[in-house]
Amino acid sequence: PAFEAIPAGVTQTVGTWTPADGSGNGLTFSTAVGHYVKTGSLCTVFAHTVWPATSASGNVRFSGLPFTVKNISDGNVCGGTGRARWGPVTTGYYPNAGGEGLVFGLANTTNVDLYYAFGTAAFPISVMGADQSGVDRAGNICTFELTYMVE
Repeated sequence: PAFEAIPAGVTQTVGTWTPADGSGNGLTFSTAVGHYVKTGSLCTVFAHTVWPATSASGNVRFSGLPFTVKNISDGNVCGGTGRARWGPVTTGYYPNAGGEGLVFGLANTTNVDLYYAFGTAAFPISVMGADQSGVDRAGNICTFELTYMVE
């Protein structure tokens, strides 16, 4: 089937963005690449990051979304949700957790939080920066997509 044209008056932009550590720990990713498509007030972002070795405290938070996440007081549904996946690049070591989770955009910010698969617990930085034995190890990847409403 053919795709329908974007309605008159609705703009679409496509671009790149750079995912950064928003946890406050000052982590530097060896690779951080992002792309986005914004159509009207909806934005879909895609990100790929390669993590440093770390046992830093706190939870995984990405910053630098290309547009501010809309704030709606009823359950913050416009913050959007998306899927995340993590694992090794080529080292054979895996983060000390399963490989899929959820991401949530945070209202009135350009931040995204990573959660375990059922969305009930935030994902700790110390797990992402270590291997399955809990040893600090660089090279774990985290990729995600998120669709959210913009301010």
